[in-house]
Amino acid sequence: MWSSFRPGFSQTSSLFGNEEFNRIYYSVGFEKDGGATASSKPTTVLKIARPASYADLRNHVEQRCHSNLKQMSDETITQLISLIPRDLSELDIRLDVFEFIPNPSRDALVQC
Repeated sequence: MWSSFRPGFSQTSSLFGNEEFNRIYYSVGFEKDGGATASSKPTTVLKIARPASYADLRNHVEQRCHSNLKQMSDETITQLISLIPRDLSELDIRLDVFEFIPNPSRDALVQC
């Protein structure tokens, strides 16, 4: 039997430390977090400090680059953009990593 690891963007990311931005950003699309069950816990959490400018994050939000942003209204997107600091230089991103162990009854199935 084999296993693999699946990273997922974590709600524990504080992005750039603005609580209002984080509250709105995570308000949609993060109802079920990672793992096969709601009680799944990440195997590890990868913490990444990523250089990012105002323009980088604005483009990310404005172009709705993540599925949660695609579900938000235009008004909410405008509000998120208004909360991005002009002097932004870094994002705090965390990835929750879950170990995926396939069900033995599916060993003969090919999954792509």
